Amino acid sequence: MLATREREWESSAVDIWLAAAATLIALISLAVSIWSAIRSHSQAERSARDSYLERMRDWADETVEIVVGLNRLCRQSCLEETFMGNRDQLRTRLSAQIEKGRWFFPNLLEDRVGERKQAAYRGLRQPILDHLVDVYNCVDSVDWLTRAECQPAIRKSQRGFVSEVQLRLDPKQRDNTYQDLLDRYEAIERLVPVSDQ
Repeated sequence: MLATREREWESSAVDIWLAAAATLIALISLAVSIWSAIRSHSQAERSARDSYLERMRDWADETVEIVVGLNRLCRQSCLEETFMGNRDQLRTRLSAQIEKGRWFFPNLLEDRVGERKQAAYRGLRQPILDHLVDVYNCVDSVDWLTRAECQPAIRKSQRGFVSEVQLRLDPKQRDNTYQDLLDRYEAIERLVPVSDQ
């Protein structure tokens, strides 16, 4: 009878150790799953942000090309037929870019200003779009004979626009992040010897 109890106790102790080991494995699996989910979510957020910024960069690239084109049309050396042939096309493209820019930079204070306007036009336009509207208005008001008067205003608005884009895209932060990644990879390469083959 004593031997039976010892066997039961040993069997019970083994069951307890097995249950504890199974619980530990389950907890480790849970921790790994949580860590993986958090990392995956963080990567998804970063990917969504990067995609958004890439679309904004594409919009800004196209927009600055249009503004530069309008600025070139206002030079003294621009021929009349070139000015007349391109001004309306570039102005129309700029107008479209301003509208597309509203998707990235919606108006501010829309609940206080322009309440009777349509939703996208309520509120105050952000400075990044104000610079483009200034270019549009300037080009809209000149003809071939007065075009040179518009060039300083276009140049000023172009610089304001580029500065606003730079604030939004924050290329310095992107460069710092890129450098951090390069530094990490270099550190890993130093830790892991490369075999000669």
